[in-house]
Amino acid sequence: DTVHATSISLFKRFYLTQAVFNHDIKVVLITCIFLAAKIESSYIPLTDFLAKVPQFQRPDVDVIRDYELIVADAVGFDFMVRQVKWPLHGLFLDLQVSTYFSTAYTSHDTRKQALNNLVKMYTRARELMQNALCSDLSLTHQSSQIALGCFVLASKELDATLATNKSDSQPKQQFLRDDLDRYISYRINWVGTDTIAALQQKLSSVEDAIMGQIEFEKMAKDTKSIVSVRAKEVGAKLQGCLNPEYLPNSRVFEKRRREEESAKDTKRQKKIVKENERRASLSTIFD
Repeated sequence: DTVHATSISLFKRFYLTQAVFNHDIKVVLITCIFLAAKIESSYIPLTDFLAKVPQFQRPDVDVIRDYELIVADAVGFDFMVRQVKWPLHGLFLDLQVSTYFSTAYTSHDTRKQALNNLVKMYTRARELMQNALCSDLSLTHQSSQIALGCFVLASKELDATLATNKSDSQPKQQFLRDDLDRYISYRINWVGTDTIAALQQKLSSVEDAIMGQIEFEKMAKDTKSIVSVRAKEVGAKLQGCLNPEYLPNSRVFEKRRREEESAKDTKRQKKIVKENERRASLSTIFD
């Protein structure tokens, strides 16, 4: 999960500053996954890593090595990724030990039912977290806001499920959306109403983004949908529109690289000559 989240974050941040016509998306994606494995201490040798890529999509080892630096430079060599799973897990633990939880459910049966519902909410929230990672939420919201939004959306779905399967033998008290709202108010009762309203608006935008991502993924999985058909058409056109200056196997790329290396050598030689002249001028002081 950690490598997956980090690779998605690198991929999205890369294309914040880069045009899709300048780089092969598949090569960038493979590079982001390999780089994420390094960042999260799950390193796999590059040859072993590429062996898992289908042969018809497998780039050369040298291409991935070149793109490692390109991706790192595009993200400003900032490899810190604030994972959503940690605040999500922390919220799950805090809900169990908070004073509100212990006082709201005093009897054994209601507390047991509430804990069972809480586990279901957490399990569903982790699934929703995967959808949130594929959206643009990581670029617009804090990880803690995304985690809380996943919990709120999971509580809504559980609310609907319990309402459908309601029976007379079921305890009346349930750990559902209303209780989650009361818990949030209990935790941030020291802030103003404007801040609470702003938080509710943030959580609402998180819910909308996740639901939109879920609908998009459903359409994308349907090979006959307009989204899938258009994606294939755009992908085919994109391959013919890639900028040859950024394609490692193109002649233009090799020419550009040689020119850059030549410019660096020229600059280095000028620096050496300037340093030698400076030293020569210092040596004449004592003549």
